[in-house]
Amino acid sequence: IVVNFAPDILGVHIVYGWDNNMSLFTFLKEMKQVGIRHITSYGFYPTFSYREIFEQCPDIDTIIVGEPEFTFAELAKWEPEKVKVQDILGLAWLDELGEIHFQRRELIQNLDLLPRPVHSEAMLRISEINIEGSRGCYGGCTFCYINPYYGKSPCWRGRSPENIIAEIDDLIEKYGQRSFYFVDPNFFGPGKFGQERALYLASRLKERGIRFGIEGRVNDIHEETMSALVEAGLHQILIGLESGR
Repeated sequence: IVVNFAPDILGVHIVYGWDNNMSLFTFLKEMKQVGIRHITSYGFYPTFSYREIFEQCPDIDTIIVGEPEFTFAELAKWEPEKVKVQDILGLAWLDELGEIHFQRRELIQNLDLLPRPVHSEAMLRISEINIEGSRGCYGGCTFCYINPYYGKSPCWRGRSPENIIAEIDDLIEKYGQRSFYFVDPNFFGPGKFGQERALYLASRLKERGIRFGIEGRVNDIHEETMSALVEAGLHQILIGLESGR
C-alpha cells in the first residue's frame, strides 16, 4: 500500500516502545530501499528516546520532538534545495559526524487553530470516536510523562467548549455517531476554572444525547461537576490512584 501511494515523506507515529521495535525498523529499511525519500517519526516514545531510535534505525531521517502538527506541516513543504532541515523547529536530526541536534518548537497555545482530524473508515468501525478537548496537565507528578513530552510543566491547554461542540455536531451529522471518548490526559482544567469549564461543557453536551468517557485526576472529582457530566452522558472515567492511602 505504501509503495503504491509513493509518498515523498513517510511519518510513523510510535506511541510506546514495548520491545526493540525491530520489525518496524526492518519495515522502514525496506521503505527506504523502494524509494521513500524521507522518513520521520513522532509521538511520546520518539520524543524521549530519539537517541536510541537513531542508533537502532539509521533509516529514520528525522524525529519530531513534542507536538508534531506544525513541525510536520513544515517538513511536508520542505524543499531541501531551499531550506536546511535543521532550520525546521521541533526536528531532531543527525549531522555528518553523527551528532544529534534539535531545538524545541513553542507550544501551540490556541488549540482551536488546529484542523479537525481526518476519520478513516477503519477508525469509524470502532465503537466510539476519540475527541481531544485539551492537552497537558496542570499537575507536576514526577512519575508522569505527559508534561515532559511538551517540554514544560505544568502546561494544560484546552480547546474552547464551542470548538469542541462544533466538532461533535459535525461528527453526529456526518456519521450519526453518538459515542465519544475524550483522550485528554486530564479532562478537567486547573482549579475553579476547570470545574466551571466542565460544567459549561456538560450543559452543552446534554442537549445532544450522547455517551462519552473521560480521564482525570482524583482531586477533580467533585459531586456537582460529576453529576452534571453524568446527566450529559458520561458513562466512563479513568482515574489514577497513585497511593493506597
